[in-house]
Amino acid sequence: MPRHRIELWTQGFSEIATVTSRLYFDQGGSFINLCSDGDNNCFRNSFKSYLNYVKECDSGSFMGNCWVNNGGIKYLRGVVYGEDWDEGDAGLILSDGAFLDFYDYRASCNKTLVNGVAACGEIYVDVNGFKKPNTLGKDIYLLRMLKSGIAAPSGGIYDNDDCSSSNDGWNCATKVLQEIDY
Repeated sequence: MPRHRIELWTQGFSEIATVTSRLYFDQGGSFINLCSDGDNNCFRNSFKSYLNYVKECDSGSFMGNCWVNNGGIKYLRGVVYGEDWDEGDAGLILSDGAFLDFYDYRASCNKTLVNGVAACGEIYVDVNGFKKPNTLGKDIYLLRMLKSGIAAPSGGIYDNDDCSSSNDGWNCATKVLQEIDY
């Protein structure tokens, strides 16, 4: 893994984790009913006042504007991501060029993870925006916003570990933060 991508992800994670903690505190210690179910625009708006961003994209105008178009993303194993990324997501382009994708907000924070921990929504991060490689586990990472106020990187204790060159790469965020090669 190139050092600069590790640094970009480490900085990006640190910023989002700090913002998540501030938002949690400002919301009185709860993310429950922060927004309505599936309201990804509201989910994004909850974060944007804490972030330096240059562009925002609402659900319906997300793909190609605040995220790579369908067909432009690859799995870690090198295969093109064949499903449509959700046009219903909402996004931000940060001042450093990173993309944030806000997805699947649940008002009751009842999205159950592998070990039974409850999540409220997901934030995908493309650390270098439209620049390649646009690959899960190389420059695209997943965070889960937990009911407890933590921004949990995928691949940790809340997920299965599928981070290897023969897998998809969804859950590599923790390994990169720990500088574990895969």
